[in-house]
Amino acid sequence: MSVIAVVNRKGGSGKSTLATHLAAVFANVGAAVALGDIDRQQSTRTWLRQRKESGERTKILGWNVDAKTFVRAPVGIDHVVMDTPGGLTGLDLARVVMYADAILMPVCNSLFDRASAADCLAELRTMPRVQSGRCRVAAVGMRIDPCAEVVDRVRAWAAEQKLSLV
Repeated sequence: MSVIAVVNRKGGSGKSTLATHLAAVFANVGAAVALGDIDRQQSTRTWLRQRKESGERTKILGWNVDAKTFVRAPVGIDHVVMDTPGGLTGLDLARVVMYADAILMPVCNSLFDRASAADCLAELRTMPRVQSGRCRVAAVGMRIDPCAEVVDRVRAWAAEQKLSLV
């Protein structure tokens, strides 16, 4: 089972959007997926409810995650996707890294988004699981037209950070 956490300190960076899309991609190829939401807003829970009401056939399990259940993912799951809150730092961030195999960091083009992501990345790189490569980190460009010149700015930022951009 893989655990993929979607992390960025900045609110509105696209964490919930990326988490739901990733869960849907896994489900559409037949994987058993749990979508965990540790954000107070519970945006992915709303998405799952609407998805169920629309009659969507591929199943994604909503996972109520708290400090006690975080270490035990639901049985029979191939992939866990975790949506995290903005402002995640310190012990809360370390707890996510402890169980994640990969962290995807959504990054928009704005200076604020890139600065916030760089700060978060700097803290992630101090953590032993990230340093050892057991938890990999990559950025995902969000709300970026691939044909526009802003994509070059985000690519340059990722290169400067020595971070893979997906």
